[in-house]
Amino acid sequence: MKEADPIETVGIATPRQARSRESSARVINATVELLIEKGPRGVTIADVSKRAGVSVGSIYARFGNRSALLRAAHEEELRRVTEGMLDALAALDLHADESEAIHEVVAAYVKEMRKEARVIKALVALGTDDKFIADSGPAASLRIRDAVLGALREATGPSPVEDDHWGHWVFEVMFALTLQHIEPEHFGPLTTDEAAFILNLGDTIVALATPPPGAA
Repeated sequence: MKEADPIETVGIATPRQARSRESSARVINATVELLIEKGPRGVTIADVSKRAGVSVGSIYARFGNRSALLRAAHEEELRRVTEGMLDALAALDLHADESEAIHEVVAAYVKEMRKEARVIKALVALGTDDKFIADSGPAASLRIRDAVLGALREATGPSPVEDDHWGHWVFEVMFALTLQHIEPEHFGPLTTDEAAFILNLGDTIVALATPPPGAA
């Protein structure tokens, strides 16, 4: 019998590999769910095992220990949240009126932040107990900041946000106000009406990101 061409099988996962990936995904998902519900110190391997339907021994064999599991969950969720934000911004059509385009950027940013608010909160909490995790967060934040500013620059053309120093400040305003909006229990209520918040924040970013009337 002629042997199969090895090139034909390259990259094709075996059932065992597929099951292993699916099992790992269940463990990560269970870990994140428990992080949201109980906080970092409330997550145990036993609870993850029960929720994921994966044995304790398999979890230790795959991840090594509890700290490594939490780091793996943080890495995977941070990647997913970051890519989700970048995809939402990249999907925008920013060839409309400047003000309208800026409002679209703001709306996409706020809605993604709102959607992932509980996960973001859990990931930030992880960094309070683990310096390795704390040190890995800023890189993702910078990717998001640069994507937001890239979208604003595409929406406005030549504008104050072309200057990096001012552009970074504009993003800080967006981030701080959005954080206050999605976590009012920590920062005090801003407004509970999402549409009104997006409109007001959009108007603020228009004022900050576009030249004043009559400017040369």
